[in-house]
Amino acid sequence: MPFNLWPAAGKRNKIPGKRKLRWKSDHVFTIDDVTFIVETGDPLYAATSSAQGFVIGKSRRQLETLMGLNFDRPVKRVLDLGIYQGGSVMFYHKLFAPEKIVAIDLNKEPVAPLESYIGQKKLGQVIRTYYGVDQADDEAIRKILDGEMGRESIDLVVDDASHFLRESRASFNLLFPRVTPGGYYIIEDWGWAHWHDAYWQENGGPWPEDPPLTNLIFEITMALASSPEWVESIFLLPAYAVIRRGEQENDSGQRFDLSGRYLNRGRQVRLLV
Repeated sequence: MPFNLWPAAGKRNKIPGKRKLRWKSDHVFTIDDVTFIVETGDPLYAATSSAQGFVIGKSRRQLETLMGLNFDRPVKRVLDLGIYQGGSVMFYHKLFAPEKIVAIDLNKEPVAPLESYIGQKKLGQVIRTYYGVDQADDEAIRKILDGEMGRESIDLVVDDASHFLRESRASFNLLFPRVTPGGYYIIEDWGWAHWHDAYWQENGGPWPEDPPLTNLIFEITMALASSPEWVESIFLLPAYAVIRRGEQENDSGQRFDLSGRYLNRGRQVRLLV
């Protein structure tokens, strides 16, 4: 099956043209009436959203990669794991104008500027935020999705939550089968264990007891070879993994388990530690 990340010639305008990113600098852009402040690394954790702009923790390159994806069908339903300052929620709302965005975050404290914007623009039925929810809480997330989307599939899932292997794998197993065939599942910051900086490398890095999230990327890559009906393609940037869902219909009623979707000649697959 051919690699299908980028649009074919003449098909680059699947995202509505009026929602172009208008860059004022590498750190500031607007879409319609909303200003976004682009921050990564330490500045991201010091920045806060306000009425003047929503902080979004993605680089310009990441955002432009997303703009280049082959969304060859409408993006009607989006799930955003990790609200943080609310910038990503607003970005997907403005970019795709979906029917529904569901966003969850482990932090119990609502993001005031985001909630204020939702209220002012009367978007309460379009943008649905859930705080104090662990991305690995299968029962809680399943209940949220059943209530918000019913049996409808999800066109785009973005995991920018814990970045831990156990939690991220739990989310993938639950959510990937619910992605629309041909839709996308994005895992952010998958390569943190390998980043070239003393903070990440010395003394085991910030999370020495946690195995690298890279293990999940390896598993998905093996599934690409063994089960292309589930994983059509995977595209990697240093902080961005873009997985395109294959055409397999999820009608078996059985719970999806990534570990059962790849082969290794009968040998055990060992994790990075």
